[in-house]
Amino acid sequence: MGRACWVALVVGLIAAVAGSVLYGQAGGTAAAPGAGAAGAASDERLKAMVDRLELSAEDRAAVESKLPALLKARQTLQDELAKLRAVADDANATPEQLTQAVDKYQAARRTYRETTRTEDRALSEKLSPRGRARCLVAGILDNGLGFLRGGRTGTRSRQGG
Repeated sequence: MGRACWVALVVGLIAAVAGSVLYGQAGGTAAAPGAGAAGAASDERLKAMVDRLELSAEDRAAVESKLPALLKARQTLQDELAKLRAVADDANATPEQLTQAVDKYQAARRTYRETTRTEDRALSEKLSPRGRARCLVAGILDNGLGFLRGGRTGTRSRQGG
């Protein structure tokens, strides 16, 4: 197998794994707020997810203040992944194009990780222990798995945090 085939195979695997992480979440992907009808539907799903978390008023306000930055970072990474996927699927892409696309995606992923780390740290400082736990379970705070369907914590308790 030639170098170009190996590069294409590796890029394809990276795209497949990254795609399953970003696009294969039980709750689907979230569009950036204000992104037309899809954005409005996504905003409604996120609002419903936050509602189901039964957060205190203080925790909810903290989440709502940080969610736009987290969603923007996520959308930017998804956009870069789509660009990588297009190059990876292009049978005529050169090894240089593939390498450049992978490099751009990895740079975007580093930026995403730094943004989420910074935003998560700031949000965690504002949340109660219960709110922090529920936001981790739901994927609002980065849990390594992304947003989960419904964001239920598995508790039926309505006790405050």
